[in-house]
Amino acid sequence: MSLAYDGSFNATQPFQVTLTCGLMILMFPFDTQMCNLTMASFLYPVSDLIIKTRRTSAEMMAQSKSFFLTDGEWRFTNLSIIEYLEEFDNENFSMITYVISMKRRPTLYILNLILPTCALYLLDLAVLFGPSSLEEKISFQIAIILGSSMLAVILNNILPTSSNKPPIIVVFFLGTFLLMIMAVLDTFFLLHQQHKFLRLEKVLTSFQQGKTTQNLSNKEVGCIFQQVPFRKGG
Repeated sequence: MSLAYDGSFNATQPFQVTLTCGLMILMFPFDTQMCNLTMASFLYPVSDLIIKTRRTSAEMMAQSKSFFLTDGEWRFTNLSIIEYLEEFDNENFSMITYVISMKRRPTLYILNLILPTCALYLLDLAVLFGPSSLEEKISFQIAIILGSSMLAVILNNILPTSSNKPPIIVVFFLGTFLLMIMAVLDTFFLLHQQHKFLRLEKVLTSFQQGKTTQNLSNKEVGCIFQQVPFRKGG
């Protein structure tokens, strides 16, 4: 520690601080998180101690970017410094807050989750309007639903759970999953209608065949009556 003639001093004591912030993941993976780091000393009021920064926000941001990992999941976007006084027990204390802003890199989640889900849904639509039989369509659609379920499990493992509201990506996955389920139910309904129509067609065919057989029998009987000679009595 070095003390100057005007009362200012410079103290250096390196230490590591772990800061825990609540995440707002409504826009995951396109979210931006902000964390507040507040420094104060409640032993000395503002009349004895005033906390100020020697660097501006731009200088602190430039220095922080040199230490921040640039190849991680987060991208350091902004750093702002707020100096203010806080009243506690009828005394004012000098405080300083660093507002750290970080933005998530969404490329990995787009390539691994969003695009495969959209591709599976488009494939489900292609199967629904394809020329194959309904039984084959149901098999393909169930396989697509299983693939979508695997992606949902991956999303559940990587999704933070510190937010009260579900993120939009969960609503997107749930919507596509429900649409796939409705497509399978629609295919089952069409298959049921097809079997019902086939049974009705068989009944009509058998009825027509029975009516044709009866008409042929009546014609044969009429021919027999015509062949029998009519004999007069006496």
